[in-house]
Amino acid sequence: MTTKNFLSIYGILILLYGILFLFLPDQAYELYGLSGESTPLATNLLGGLGGTFIAAGIMAFLARDASASRGRKAILVFIALSSAIFLVRNIMGLAGGASFGTMSYVDLILQALFTIGGGYLVTKEKAD
Repeated sequence: MTTKNFLSIYGILILLYGILFLFLPDQAYELYGLSGESTPLATNLLGGLGGTFIAAGIMAFLARDASASRGRKAILVFIALSSAIFLVRNIMGLAGGASFGTMSYVDLILQALFTIGGGYLVTKEKAD
């Protein structure tokens, strides 16, 4: 996979998550099987995560056409590391019994793919 394709896919998917979390929190709760369990604090935190995801998605999508550089490599490092952190956190949550149904495993797979893909592309990036 090319860096351009990877950044495009990551940008679109993380942007969709961001829009869901920020603008449609009730639907996000329902998708994760948490309907009726939302609190104002949880909704605020979910919205904050959504805003961060939107910014990350826009950053990745805009970087897709950039040539190899330190900046583009830094974006790939960000994607690989943030995905790895979410992956470990998700595995720990699942091991502790915090399963959100099918979405837990969808998130786990996406995080693993972004961690592996981002890590691989970091090693291939030719930045000065």
